Amino acid sequence: MRDKQLVGEIKCIHLPKEAEALGQDFFQLADQSYLTGSPWKPALFIEELQNQKAYYFAFYQKEVLLGFAGCHKVIDEVEVLSVAVAPEVKGVKIGEQLMLALIYEARNWQCTQILLEVRASNEPAQKLYQKVGFTQIGLRKKYYHAPQEDGIIMSLQLIDEK
Repeated sequence: MRDKQLVGEIKCIHLPKEAEALGQDFFQLADQSYLTGSPWKPALFIEELQNQKAYYFAFYQKEVLLGFAGCHKVIDEVEVLSVAVAPEVKGVKIGEQLMLALIYEARNWQCTQILLEVRASNEPAQKLYQKVGFTQIGLRKKYYHAPQEDGIIMSLQLIDEK
């Protein structure tokens, strides 16, 4: 199943009425997706979904949540907060489709750049981000905990394509 693209629907979620249920769904998916479990508790996902600056791109197949990418839009920049894909469907380009949807919307919002941090040990994520145009711009020493490790700062400059 690797290297094939799974077909589904991507929804851009902003200030949803069902924030509590979605927050629980996002927590469960993140908890399964990350090797160290979800860094956020369900309450934080719920709070984020109610944040005016937060946008989540959710990948669904037959109404089953299989991945999400969350970000904050602040003036003319986007900061990616979290990306998670269900373990049983990793390798079928859900993460790539989510990031491309996020980049597309950031351009529509007329943002100048997208920033993110990724664990130094998370090579698959780094490769994905590089594939969609991100470059490393810095390093945050001991940024992550449990386990402690550096965070690589990556940026995608969005150029006016007029």
